[in-house]
Amino acid sequence: MTNKSHSLCFATTSTKPRLNKPTAPPKPQKHGCRLERVIKSKRRCERCVFWFHRMRWPQCQNQVLKRSLASPAACFMTLLRFLTGSIIARGSTVVASIKTVFARPIFANIAVTRPLAWPSLPFGGPHMPNLRWLKHIAAGVMLCASVAWAEAARSDEKDVISIGGGVSEIIYALGQEHRLVARDTTSYLPKDILSLPNVGYLHHLSAEGILRFGPSLILADETAGPPETIEQLKAARITITTIPNGYDAHSIPQKIRIIAKALDTAERGEALIKDIEADFTHLAEIVAADETPPKRVLFILAAQNGSLRVAGKNTPVDAMIALAGGVNVAAVIDGYQTMSDEAVIAANPEIILRASYQDGSSPISSQLFELPVLAASSAAQNGAVVSIDALKMTGFGPSTAQTALSLHEAFSQY
Repeated sequence: MTNKSHSLCFATTSTKPRLNKPTAPPKPQKHGCRLERVIKSKRRCERCVFWFHRMRWPQCQNQVLKRSLASPAACFMTLLRFLTGSIIARGSTVVASIKTVFARPIFANIAVTRPLAWPSLPFGGPHMPNLRWLKHIAAGVMLCASVAWAEAARSDEKDVISIGGGVSEIIYALGQEHRLVARDTTSYLPKDILSLPNVGYLHHLSAEGILRFGPSLILADETAGPPETIEQLKAARITITTIPNGYDAHSIPQKIRIIAKALDTAERGEALIKDIEADFTHLAEIVAADETPPKRVLFILAAQNGSLRVAGKNTPVDAMIALAGGVNVAAVIDGYQTMSDEAVIAANPEIILRASYQDGSSPISSQLFELPVLAASSAAQNGAVVSIDALKMTGFGPSTAQTALSLHEAFSQY
């Protein structure tokens, strides 16, 4: 009986083990995680789940995923753990990529020990989608941050010298005055620019006076010189952007575009051009609405020994008088020349226009009408003398339309 019972038990265990019979614990298996061995069971692999190392998931895959997606909060924490682990564990790879692409000096002291592969989630089952695209988002964010940082650092650098009053006025209108390291004598507007060092007069510059500031860019009026100085600066491998002169409403946008392109502020330049075009439109409407005859104007640059040096045609003064609705009586001559007494008497100017400088002084005194050549003029009889800032009259910068409007109002008083 005993033997039979024993044989039955033996047959039972050999064919189908009983359910309550204890089984030996499974042996540890290496399933792809390079840092540890995980027992192939239904227990959660805390280390692998938290750091998301590349692995071939064991039987606990479904249980782990169900816990990770049990609620919106759990989903958020799973995603946060993945991003944190990716940035911390694989940051050196991103730094190496940025250093290779952009070759920025800021990465010179950062060493990468060995190339690392991006971590990815090996989810191929129905419980969670593939999140490999997250690595591209992280890389894009870091690359964009690097580019923005480098661009901001470059745009904040003081490396520009402005030569020419109109050029400096445009730089300030573009909001790039923080990049200026020096200016020339003719650049005195706006008044804040007077705090910058002076490199000399526009037409009498020296290479040594400019090179000592170490500029990387020089924005210069096309009349800047002498030519020998410009050649020395070019030989020193300094970028020189020449701004062409122009004395009409269409030349100012051209100057702004050239300067804005050199300073990498094209969008601001276009916005400034729209404002200036609106100012000139307003000026033209006011001048056209004035029904009084245009005033005969004579600009006197200097008066020596009874002779008058005046501004003729092809000068910024002639263009400014025309914008203000006046007539230049010295347009019969070209440029700045001495006008004969007979020509002045025959022209009979109604208004004398003179230049003033930053300190308020003028080369033309108030006793101008005591000169015999002007004593009998209409301007002398009415005491019509108008002073205008020399830079505003000849610079042809962003404030030209306002200056012409002020000049038109001054002409209307006589």
